[in-house]
Amino acid sequence: METFTMSRKELARTGLLAAAVAGRITNREGAAAVRVTPRQFQRLKQRVREGGAANTLRNAGRRVSRLWRTQRMRRGRG
Repeated sequence: METFTMSRKELARTGLLAAAVAGRITNREGAAAVRVTPRQFQRLKQRVREGGAANTLRNAGRRVSRLWRTQRMRRGRG
């Protein structure tokens, strides 16, 4: 079992997406609550169906670019 770190915003979004997948709320209601377009909410909902809540995380499964890491180190943030 993997552990994922989510912000409060991502955690709330996951709950809304789960409710939409279960049919308890509409795409329009969910999109308004998360402040995205209904079409983007549908895309997020599809990602939840395909890979679960972890699939909706930003940069999930992506490697951090070398340039980003280098800039972060220059600023003293390790």
